[in-house]
Amino acid sequence: MLKSAPMDKANEMTDIPFTSEEIRFKPDEMTACSKCGRSNPPNRLNCLYCAAQFEDGVVDPSKVKLALRRLENWENGLNVIAISAGNEIPDSLVAEVGRNTGISIELLNAVAGSNSPLPLARVETEDDAKIVSANLSRIGVSTTILPDALLAAEKTPVRCRSMEFGSESIKLTPFNSGPEIEVRHDDIVLIVAGKLFESKIQATESRKGRKSTTEVDSESISETVAIDIYYSDPEHTGFRISSTGFDFSCLGQDKDYVAARNMHFLLERIVDVARSAKFVSDYNQRRKLLDEVWELDGRTDSLGIKRSHLGGKTQIGNVTTRNNQTQFTKYSRLHRQLL
Repeated sequence: MLKSAPMDKANEMTDIPFTSEEIRFKPDEMTACSKCGRSNPPNRLNCLYCAAQFEDGVVDPSKVKLALRRLENWENGLNVIAISAGNEIPDSLVAEVGRNTGISIELLNAVAGSNSPLPLARVETEDDAKIVSANLSRIGVSTTILPDALLAAEKTPVRCRSMEFGSESIKLTPFNSGPEIEVRHDDIVLIVAGKLFESKIQATESRKGRKSTTEVDSESISETVAIDIYYSDPEHTGFRISSTGFDFSCLGQDKDYVAARNMHFLLERIVDVARSAKFVSDYNQRRKLLDEVWELDGRTDSLGIKRSHLGGKTQIGNVTTRNNQTQFTKYSRLHRQLL
């Protein structure tokens, strides 16, 4: 027969707390719903009972932990953009804000002491955007919210095939059709430079019964330099010059046999004539950080199915393509919107 534990041991067991943290909110921390009057936990954005949205300032952002999902490129979202931040951000607060918003510590630390805009989150609703912004303000990060509709990445800049430098203006010729467009030097407001890339991975998946293996057959990557030019018309989508297919005759005697060098000379000349324009050249250095918020474009195309008569294997070929066209356009338009 099992003996019962001594009474003093039983009392010791009852004194052991289940958790070292308070698992319930205190009465003075609760939020009263203005519609139904019931008390709600302070980490909710709407009433637990009647679903009414709480007004701005009612919810404490430090107590809200968002479970944000990564939006697809085709979805309309809201971008929380860091405009500026102090040089010193407390590590303890950074960790807390990171937990509340899902923003990585690396991304939060990247904005410290910087005055160059950087997207920190892309969210689904305005409430989510406000909570993220409120949390960021706690560590001294100033933000603005830009919807995808304003960045309009689906409307690519007008691609140019040639340009001509004049004493007071430049003429840009569209790549496919349309008349030349003349823009005065003083009307150019923004120049954004960076690299566009496209990677292709060709692979073969072999299946036999329930087993499958994938083997990479080939991998390639190509890069081109791109220059986006915006002028004073806020409705214009901008111009894009790419090193592929551009006529560099405008460089005259400076024209080189290497396209990359020609783009370097062309960029110098554009910046020189458009002296009042803002020049942005940090895209290449920030691209890895941008990957966390603005996903690269990607697609997988099938190369068909092949059946092997030896061993009963089925082989499926595919090509996966990725590029940063949308991401670079968003970064370019971000700077245009913030002028």
